[in-house]
Amino acid sequence: MYCLDADAIINVEFAGWFDSLRKAAKDGSIHFPEGVYRQLTDTTTKIGNKIKNWGKYGTVLKLTTSEQVLMKEIDAKYGPSFHIKGNSYSGFWKTEPLGGGVDSQVIAVAKERKYIVVSNDNSIHGACMLENVECIRYEEFGRRLISGTLRQSAMF
Repeated sequence: MYCLDADAIINVEFAGWFDSLRKAAKDGSIHFPEGVYRQLTDTTTKIGNKIKNWGKYGTVLKLTTSEQVLMKEIDAKYGPSFHIKGNSYSGFWKTEPLGGGVDSQVIAVAKERKYIVVSNDNSIHGACMLENVECIRYEEFGRRLISGTLRQSAMF
């Protein structure tokens, strides 16, 4: 199972793989938290219109109580800029009007549910590394998506 951030969904749309993404939503291979859903439906009309009914597939996730607690912890650690072995990370994008902590929501859901994060954001990758959450870039996700190996890749 995969947990996508908004940027990954936007990149998949621009790459022309949206029909494959819709199929993955229908079969339960992909998910994203409510914050990502709001981010896309409130700010990206074209994509927002395409995903507005995906809640019926179980794709849009409401955070559990434990995920909400974890989200706040992750946001406190990695929301501001942070460093890993001399590498600087800018921290998470601030999205308070859209529910706050959207990047930390993605990581909290993936960590609690053992999903793979899909993001091209270096700060998310750094935080995932420190939180021991698998994280791939949208290009690798796209390869799995169009080759039909999403389910097999997520099992290992």
